[in-house]
Amino acid sequence: MATTGVPAESRRVVGYLPPDVPPPGALVSLGLQHVLTMFPATALVAIITGFDVAVTVFASGLATVIACVGSRRRIPLYYGGSFAYLAAVVGVVGAEYGSHELAQVGIVATGVLNILVGWTIQRVGKENLDRVLPASVTGPIAIVIGIALAKEALDMATINWGIALCTMVATILFSVYLRGHGLIGMLPILLGLIFGYVIAAIAGDVDLTAVREAAWLSVPDFQLPAFTDPNAWRAIVAIAPIAIATIPESTAHLYQVSLYVDEAADEMHRPRLGIKKLVGLNLILDGLSDITNGMLGASSGTNYGENNSLMAITRNFSVPVLIAAGVIAMLLGFVEKLSALVGGIPVAAGALRSTSSASSPFRASL
Repeated sequence: MATTGVPAESRRVVGYLPPDVPPPGALVSLGLQHVLTMFPATALVAIITGFDVAVTVFASGLATVIACVGSRRRIPLYYGGSFAYLAAVVGVVGAEYGSHELAQVGIVATGVLNILVGWTIQRVGKENLDRVLPASVTGPIAIVIGIALAKEALDMATINWGIALCTMVATILFSVYLRGHGLIGMLPILLGLIFGYVIAAIAGDVDLTAVREAAWLSVPDFQLPAFTDPNAWRAIVAIAPIAIATIPESTAHLYQVSLYVDEAADEMHRPRLGIKKLVGLNLILDGLSDITNGMLGASSGTNYGENNSLMAITRNFSVPVLIAAGVIAMLLGFVEKLSALVGGIPVAAGALRSTSSASSPFRASL
C-alpha cells in the first residue's frame, strides 16, 4: 500500500483510511467497484420515476464528488438514487398538474431542508442530536436497511439460482482467501462479478446487442426545474417533508461508517478519525446531493448503505477512491457503449451488488 506518511507497522494491514490516496491503478479499479455496487439501484430509481437514467447516474457521480470535496476528504460516502422518495415523486409526476420538472422543484426543496437541519445541528452540537436520535434509534434503522437489501438481493437471485450461487460462493472465497494480498484482495466484489459474468456468458445469459447498437458518445437529457410554475408549491409540500424520514437513515450510515473507520485505524495503529462528529456537515452534503439531482433532472439522492458495506468488506475507506468512482459514473452518462455494457450485466450475476429487483437497460433508447 503506497500511502505517504503512514507508519511502517501500519502498512502490514491492508486497507485505506479516508485521506489515503491509493496508486492510480488501485484508484480506478476500486472506484469502478463502487460504481458497479451502486449502479443497479440508482438506474432502477430513475426508471421507476421516469427520469433519464443517464442523467441520474451522472448526477450521482457529481453529487459524490461534491460531497467528498465538501467534506475535505473526511467523509467516505457514495450518493445514489433514493428509494425513500419514490412514492412522492411518482405521485407528483403522475398528478393532473404534475411533471418531472415540477418534481425537481420538490427535490431541490428537500435539499434545502436537509441543509437547514444540518446547519442547525452544527450550531446546537452533536450531543443534543444524540438525545433526539440515540443509538437505539439509528441502530435499528441500519439493521432494517440491511435486511431490506438482503431481501432485494434474494429476489434478484431467483432469476437464476445457479449463477447467483456461483457468484456468491466465488465472492466469498475471493474475500476470505485473497485478504492481505494487496490490491487484488480489496476487489472481491469486482472479481466475483466478473466470475459471475463469465458463468452467465457460458450459460448463454449474456446479450451484447445493446452494446453493439449503442452509440459511443451521447449527451444526457438534462433539464431544469420548473420553479416558476404556479403548482411548484404543491411539489414542495408533497416531496420535501420526506427528508424527515431520511435524516435518521443518513445519520445511521455516518455512524456505521465511522465505526468501521475507527476500527480500521486501531488495527493500523493510526489515530481515530471520529467522523460521526461531522453529522451536521453530512446532512448539509446530503442536501447538496438532492439539489444537484434536482437541478440536473434526476430523482432525489442519498448516501448508499451497500457502498458502506463494500467499504467494510474491502477495508477501503479512501475518499479519493470515491471521487474516482464519481468521475467514472459521470463518464457513464456520456459513454453510451460503456453504460450499455454495465447495464447489461445479468441480474443473477449482479445480485450481490444491488438493491434492485429487476433488470433494465441503462437508458430507454438502448
